[in-house]
Amino acid sequence: MESPEDLLELIPAPRTPDTTFGTSNTKPSKRNSMARRICLRDRLRPRWTFDLEDACKQAQIEPEVAKALIPKLEPLLESAMKKEGFYDQLLNRVQEMRMFTLNNLHFLNSLFFEKVKLNVELDPREHSIIFLVHYLISVESFFSDVVDILCFALVAQHHDLADFFRRTYVERMSDLEDLSLADRLRFLSRHGWEEAEQAVDRNLRNSSAHANYELREDGTIVMAGTTLSIERDDFNRKSEALRDFIYGFWVALNKFFVERYGLGFV
Repeated sequence: MESPEDLLELIPAPRTPDTTFGTSNTKPSKRNSMARRICLRDRLRPRWTFDLEDACKQAQIEPEVAKALIPKLEPLLESAMKKEGFYDQLLNRVQEMRMFTLNNLHFLNSLFFEKVKLNVELDPREHSIIFLVHYLISVESFFSDVVDILCFALVAQHHDLADFFRRTYVERMSDLEDLSLADRLRFLSRHGWEEAEQAVDRNLRNSSAHANYELREDGTIVMAGTTLSIERDDFNRKSEALRDFIYGFWVALNKFFVERYGLGFV
């Protein structure tokens, strides 16, 4: 297995587009000066393109999901990238996600869903347990990583995020590991990212984490007065809301870095 140092080489530092311009000995008129500014502006634009439709197809989400996040995410990242250290810490988190989160989720999906596709006979309660375990791991891994990246981007914009138990403020992305998911989601909601809190069912996450639920013979999950039923397609609805946010963010993140720096994380 490659070391983190080896993987770092797989993701180069952001590049800047070619900005070599011609010169002229003639003093430009006001009109020519304006034309030159427009020309310079156009040349400063990145020349890399990102195929959003194809990326969404690979992520198995509708393009509208990513398009809804792009207008909010791009200005946030544009500002955060000006903060010294943000890109390096983002890169470290992406490396960890590639080494652990993405590989392990792929294995988990194969383990669970390939068996379902093969029509392996499952008791309805076994089907429900698979759903609960998969939902919990998805929230605590990929979703939590996305939440951390968003929180740290906001911190880079000078929005203070406090750890009240330790009486400190978040200064590095690793500091977010000490904060509860609830605290991080509230921070995002206060700063205009309600989508994160809306994507996850915290009651379902908590009930799954603490085994605080009742499983009925038909596979229905009863927790804190709420029921989730296979027959009502509740499992798919909860999973898709979480998945849409995670992969919509991931596509939008890649779009930003590809178009501006010629750099993708997939």
